[in-house]
Amino acid sequence: MVLPRAKITAYATSIFQRLRAIDEINFHQIQRSLNPRSNRDQIFKTGEAAGASGSFFFFSHDRRFIVKTMTDEELALLQKILPALYKHLKAHPDSLLSRIYGVYTVEMQDYNRVNLILMGNTLRFDNRNDVTRIYDLKGSTFSRQVKGRTTHTSTLKDLNFLANQHFVNEVKLSNADVAKVNDAIRADTNFLARLHIMDYSILLGIESKVQVNTESYEQTVANAGRKASIKSTTELARFKRHRFSSPDSLQTYHVSIIDFLQLWNQGKRLERFAKMNCLRVKGDHLSAMEPVCYKKRF
Repeated sequence: MVLPRAKITAYATSIFQRLRAIDEINFHQIQRSLNPRSNRDQIFKTGEAAGASGSFFFFSHDRRFIVKTMTDEELALLQKILPALYKHLKAHPDSLLSRIYGVYTVEMQDYNRVNLILMGNTLRFDNRNDVTRIYDLKGSTFSRQVKGRTTHTSTLKDLNFLANQHFVNEVKLSNADVAKVNDAIRADTNFLARLHIMDYSILLGIESKVQVNTESYEQTVANAGRKASIKSTTELARFKRHRFSSPDSLQTYHVSIIDFLQLWNQGKRLERFAKMNCLRVKGDHLSAMEPVCYKKRF
């Protein structure tokens, strides 16, 4: 993905090469996924994908990767914690932290300098038509509701999640998987707390497959699924750390920890003070919280 007359700076190339090697991702795979011609439509949709922080992102055309803008502060923090992050991911292969495969700065004449982060997409749905819910969860309630009309692929928040559980228990995992998820979350959040990082989210995507008691139909679907999965079996194995199934196999849950580049700094302390004292919001309802307390939400 080379831009004409652009200066591109790549950071920490050695560590990112090792991070990509862990997931068996090479330069040619990234190049194919981010080919400008194939991604034209995705790039023009970036305006529709603005994050709450004002960042912009787009999915590669094959949904393997996400390219997202990042602030100078996030760039500086990532460079600082990268060696520790690599050691953590090496020691915890089942970590739920979303994987980062590269960071770049792009400079072009007549344009503002842009920092870009390349990440793996943890929402690797088998069939987007089966998606029922996507949640971004912080364990807080203040300003954590998506209002108005939504679709099955809208990213909902904590209050939406709590409200929906009144109608149906959307997450059903075996005891073994509950223990596995909790162990991974505990290791990851302890790691982030040691780095004084907070305000991250658990990203939860839910796929639900309708059970049909027609043998011929099931056989057709099974055959189609086998044909479709042959090319991607090896690749999907890389992302199995983010995939869990309900005991009846009718639901697939995609779980990851995202947006972990926010320090507990003076700005977040002031945010917490202002909301508690000016808006009279209870402290445990806020996302701005000390890292050692924030991690206990999960």
